[in-house]
Amino acid sequence: MPRLVHLAPESRRRAIERHGIRAEEAHVWDGKKGVKVPRAVYAMPILPDFSVTYQWLRELRRFHRERMVAVHFVVPSDEEVMVGRYNKPHEKVPLRVAVRRVLEEPAGNELILLRGIRKNELALVRELTQLVGWTETPEPGAAFDCLCASCVAPGTPDLMRRVRAQFDRHVLAARQASDAKGAVRELARLETPLERAKGRIRPDKLEVFSRSEDRFVRATATNLLRNFKWSDVELLLVARLHDDYGNVREAAVESMIIAGGVRRAHAHVARLSDDLLTGHVVDHLAYAREADVAVKLLGEIATTASDEIARRVVNAATELLRDDSLTEATRARLSLLLG
Repeated sequence: MPRLVHLAPESRRRAIERHGIRAEEAHVWDGKKGVKVPRAVYAMPILPDFSVTYQWLRELRRFHRERMVAVHFVVPSDEEVMVGRYNKPHEKVPLRVAVRRVLEEPAGNELILLRGIRKNELALVRELTQLVGWTETPEPGAAFDCLCASCVAPGTPDLMRRVRAQFDRHVLAARQASDAKGAVRELARLETPLERAKGRIRPDKLEVFSRSEDRFVRATATNLLRNFKWSDVELLLVARLHDDYGNVREAAVESMIIAGGVRRAHAHVARLSDDLLTGHVVDHLAYAREADVAVKLLGEIATTASDEIARRVVNAATELLRDDSLTEATRARLSLLLG
C-alpha cells in the first residue's frame, strides 16, 4: 500500500487528526476547459527525493497564507486515482500506475484521490520546513506572466509590483513594434494588468499611443483609458472625442462612461452635437443602474434630438420600463418620453 502525502494549512490540522481529510470540489484541465471533480483530495507519493515529494509546499503556502503541514496516509495500490500535470489533462489509473507516472516526470505532477481520507487511513501529521518547493512554475528559470485572479490571488503582497512590471514590459514592446499591428497586439495585452491595477497606475505612458498616426493604435489606446482614474484621463478622452475616426470617438465615449460615469460623459458629448456619440450615450442609458439619472438625461437629449436619436431615446425608455422596481413617478416620466 503506497504512502501518500497531502499538504494542508496548519489551521486544519486538528480537524484532520480527528476526522481525516475531507474531499472538496476541484477542477482539472482537460486541454480545452476545466472539468469539475466533485470529490477530490490532492496528494503526492512519498518518494526518496524530499524536494520532489514536497514540491507543492511553497506554491500552496503562497495561496493559503499560513504554514502548511504534511498529512501522511495509505490507501490500496489498486484504487483508481487521477494523475497528471496541473496544467494538462489528467487520466484515471490505478494508484500503483499513477505513482510510476510521477516518478518518470515529477515536476508539476499531482495525484487526485476521488474521495475523502478516513481517520484510520492516516499515518501521521508532521511539521515541515516551509522553504521547500517551487512557486508559480516548476521549471527553473521559466517565465510566469499571468496576472489573472486565479494565478495571482487578490491581496497577494507583490501584486502591484507584478502589475507595474507587466505594464511597463508591454508598453515598451508596443513602442518597439515594427508596425502598427504589432503595437496593437502589445497594447491589447495591457487589459489584464490594468484591470488588476484598479487605477493605481498613471496613464502617461499611453498618451503617445492615443495620438498615434494609426487609427487602430489610437482606438486600442483609447479603449484602455477606461481603466484609469477619471481625473487622470478626462483631458485625454476629451481630445479623442474630436478624432477623425468614428471608432476612436466611440471608444472615447465608452471609456468616459466607465471611468467617470454616464453624466460626465454626456456633459462632454452634449457640446458636440454629434449623433454618433449621442446615440452611444443613449444606448448606455437603456441599461443604466440609476433609473432616475437615466430618465433625466434622456429627457435632456430628447429636447434637441434628431429623428434618429429620438427613435433611440424611445427604445431606451421602452427598455427601462421593463424594470419592475421603478417607482410610479419614474414610470410616468418615461411614459412621457414615449409620447
